[in-house]
Amino acid sequence: MNDRQPYNYLTPIYTEWAMLGLMAIVYICIPESPFWCATAGKHDKGRAVIKRLNGGIEGYDVDYHYNIIKRSVEKEKSYQHEIDGESHGFIQELRNVKEVFIGVNGFRTLIAFWPACVQQIGGLAVLSNYSSYFAQQAGFGDPFLFSLLLALVAIVCTLVEASLIDLIGRRSLFLIGAVTVWVMCMVVGGLGIMPNRSDTVNRLVLAFSLFWRLGSTLLGNLGWAYVAETGSSRLRAKTAGIAAAGGVCLGLVFNTSVPYMLNNTGANWGLKTAFFFAGISTPFVIASFFLIPDTSRRTSAELDEMFRKKIKPWRFRSYVSDAQKALNEERARGGATSQAA
Repeated sequence: MNDRQPYNYLTPIYTEWAMLGLMAIVYICIPESPFWCATAGKHDKGRAVIKRLNGGIEGYDVDYHYNIIKRSVEKEKSYQHEIDGESHGFIQELRNVKEVFIGVNGFRTLIAFWPACVQQIGGLAVLSNYSSYFAQQAGFGDPFLFSLLLALVAIVCTLVEASLIDLIGRRSLFLIGAVTVWVMCMVVGGLGIMPNRSDTVNRLVLAFSLFWRLGSTLLGNLGWAYVAETGSSRLRAKTAGIAAAGGVCLGLVFNTSVPYMLNNTGANWGLKTAFFFAGISTPFVIASFFLIPDTSRRTSAELDEMFRKKIKPWRFRSYVSDAQKALNEERARGGATSQAA
């Protein structure tokens, strides 16, 4: 549009309606949360959702897995009753919102928000909404091709990450993404210092920008996993909503400020904009090593146990939960009985 009709701002806005149409299909087809069904007492509907999602798996026991969810919700409600006593309606909702920000649940909310925070502070706006504009300011002859390559990297990264996320673990992938984003910001910013950049340097900028997008995509994909998994089952909706809203607020800040950083009538930083994001993201990347846990292959009950016992985030993956210990003991007794027979 910039090449053909630079003052036509309506057509890009109209294209967003196509995305709304695709989203509508998703909203119609997406099932209800089994945890919400258990919380609301709609157990038949909860079992139906579990069966729809996993009923085709051979040997999958729908009632058994739904009862795990049901017991987890009942246990949390019992714990909440011990703390707050009998309360209902609006007062209880206010208490729940307050609880999301304090104590263990406050820590869980912070973890749910952290990936989106690091992704935004790592320069997401440069590589998403303003990728074409960034390419123009960087001197690329075809900004659209630059944006297309970034999108392809994001798609490939998402497919590979989905295959490896449980094998490698969420924490390891997140740290790889955070460090990659920071290093690429430093490299791209450094290349921006060079005067009279040659075509070779521009190709290097393109290559390192693709790696920058790779790391940012890792953070973004994992961000939604942490939003979905980190909150307790009783407060998950509120934790997820607050964490997602925090990421949107940061996005609003950078989506309105990045054009001024890039524009030659503004700060005119160009590629050196990457230095800004490297600087502000440094403490967040360092903090990630001490804050982000690995929630891979953990049930809600196991996560509740680990957060309640304040297990160090870097020890989540190796931690043996009470349920695992009980299962190991049961298997050991079964093995001993078989040998005796």
